[in-house]
Amino acid sequence: LNVTIPNSNTLTSITTGTGWTHGARTNETISSTTGGEVEFTANQDWTMVGFGKGTFNGSYTGVDYALSPASSGLKVYENGVGMGTFGTWTLGDTFKVTMDAGGLVKYWKNGTVFYTSATTATGDYSTDVVMYHINTTVNVSSMKNYANTYTDSAVALGTGYSYQVNANNSVGLTSLSGASNSVIPSTPPSTPTAPVATFVNN
Repeated sequence: LNVTIPNSNTLTSITTGTGWTHGARTNETISSTTGGEVEFTANQDWTMVGFGKGTFNGSYTGVDYALSPASSGLKVYENGVGMGTFGTWTLGDTFKVTMDAGGLVKYWKNGTVFYTSATTATGDYSTDVVMYHINTTVNVSSMKNYANTYTDSAVALGTGYSYQVNANNSVGLTSLSGASNSVIPSTPPSTPTAPVATFVNN
């Protein structure tokens, strides 16, 4: 809606004037029973990114869980209602909205949680991006669906593992991807032996 998408993870608002008439919604959804996240940066205030369902109208009122770097500070809006202002932000800050497998939504700045929603998400949500000003650019650096996360429980401690993936649909199966980085499972160190106390009479 009144945006250009110069590449797969960047949106820029176009047309003239200001107002909540610029935005986009993903076709892919995440479920509140599996969770997901979206991470982004913005070059302009009054941008909102988060999770929404129902009819998309290009406005923040249609976003169920929205993080907004605003002119007056870092804000959270849920279903169009402000949840508060949580400090300040600067250009270059990285923001993230996460939803866990229980529907708990958290809001992050530079890797730190600054607000946890008091409501529990239910159902399927798309990722929404809405912008108030023209020439605003939002870069979505990461968008994950936790349902696509794989847990390998059959590993040996101290052994390195890397992984390859492929995709499958009704047409067929792709070839394998390149290998991931190697990870080595480990455990905490063993409990130390009990110390020995000695009394010295001076």
